[in-house]
Amino acid sequence: MDAATEGVLVLDQDCLLLDHSPNFRTVIIWPHGTDWDPTTERVITNRGEVLPIGAALSTSGGAAPSDLDTSGLVSANAYERIRDCIAATGAEGAWLASCVSSAEQAC
Repeated sequence: MDAATEGVLVLDQDCLLLDHSPNFRTVIIWPHGTDWDPTTERVITNRGEVLPIGAALSTSGGAAPSDLDTSGLVSANAYERIRDCIAATGAEGAWLASCVSSAEQAC
């Protein structure tokens, strides 16, 4: 069973983060099929929902601490990008999301 969490979608250092609280942020590892539009700064989820920066999110999935090796879960390029984002933003780790939606929609 997946864990559930909520937070706000934040863009920091060209990295998309889930801001759980003022002192706890994680890099989001998005479900397959999710897309990012850099022009409008909006995420289009694999379910077709459009999420702007600042949106309140509801997610299910699981936490991956910053020292966890997620290289077997994502491509080598994605793994490097996740590590770079954790280092650049000071995020606590990553959130491996199985579902992401607006807080109103809930997963």
